[in-house]
Amino acid sequence: MKIIDRQKEKSINLRSRWLRLIIDLELSINSDEGALRYSNEGLQLIQKYPDDYPSDEANWILAKSWDRSIDLYSSQNIIQSKLWCEMSLKWMELVVGGRAYEDMMHRHYRDLLKLTATLNSNQPLL
Repeated sequence: MKIIDRQKEKSINLRSRWLRLIIDLELSINSDEGALRYSNEGLQLIQKYPDDYPSDEANWILAKSWDRSIDLYSSQNIIQSKLWCEMSLKWMELVVGGRAYEDMMHRHYRDLLKLTATLNSNQPLL
């Protein structure tokens, strides 16, 4: 990413594609922290350049973050699932057509909040 940052004309298209590759790489080595960091970098980029950010890349991050949240939820990794769900909710607001999933995503997020509260009170999870 630093190489792209050094270029005179920073291409949002190129940067977004590199972000996808890096996020995928981070997830392939089970680095949720790194993948979330780069997803957040993409979020900042789309907020700054909403008309220039490629919709296919934005949709990919939305879908990837949502899928990751569901996968982590299924494996009872509630804290990480909540972080990924929060990421997908942020992307949902910016992606064209993302609101179609709003009710389902908010329901899942409410469930995660309840489970997180349960974790803090040392009660059984599911």
